Amino acid sequence: MLEKRAYDDVAEMLGVEPGITAIIGSGGKSTLMDVLARAVARGGATALITTSTHIRRAQRCPVYTGADAAELEGMLAGRAVVCCGTPAQDGKLAAPALPWETLAGIADYVFVEADGSRGLPAKAHAAHEPVIPAAARLVIDVVGAQAFGRPLSEVAHRPELFCVRAGAAPHEALTPEHVAAVVERERTEGALHLPPGARFVLAVTHGALPGAGTRAARLARALDEPVYLLDHPTRLCARARADADGAR
Repeated sequence: MLEKRAYDDVAEMLGVEPGITAIIGSGGKSTLMDVLARAVARGGATALITTSTHIRRAQRCPVYTGADAAELEGMLAGRAVVCCGTPAQDGKLAAPALPWETLAGIADYVFVEADGSRGLPAKAHAAHEPVIPAAARLVIDVVGAQAFGRPLSEVAHRPELFCVRAGAAPHEALTPEHVAAVVERERTEGALHLPPGARFVLAVTHGALPGAGTRAARLARALDEPVYLLDHPTRLCARARADADGAR
């Protein structure tokens, strides 16, 4: 069975600590970043949401695009959650002008979207990605449950690379075991560029979809480590253990 938690406990369940948390992968990074920032803010902490690549401007909190640490600190003092970055094309934000260490000194928590996936729910990483700040203490890799059971060629960003690392053909339906193979190979070969000492966790989003719990449990067994199952609309927050069946 899945070990369910109250949705407000999502940050605690994932092991988020003060400092920098990088969110990589595909299938719900921006939503998860917003959810985590608001979860820690409810406990009285301050949080920044930002990027090392590109993100859309946040709609639910103020946006800071400057380079003055005192200004940003003053903005946080009155609002708890602020989105920061530098203006980019199409109204998006690029990486902030202030150094990561400065941001971590201003806010209790800094959540960084450190990857891109062109809106697809699964991905493999090219040599230049993800762009994880060296000071990150936690890296959350995200995969969308809507990818499972569909052809790899349709749901994976960089499908050729994904297929090579998964040992699969483009027409094959994506399985939890494919995702596990890609994650394990990328970690083993250093393709994720994980900072020394950073914790790594895997989260499956859109977790209310039929069969998502069972697939999260299969993924946990394939990796021999817990996998976290999340769904924002239904406020689902659960952990699939490597020894669980994941029935849902």
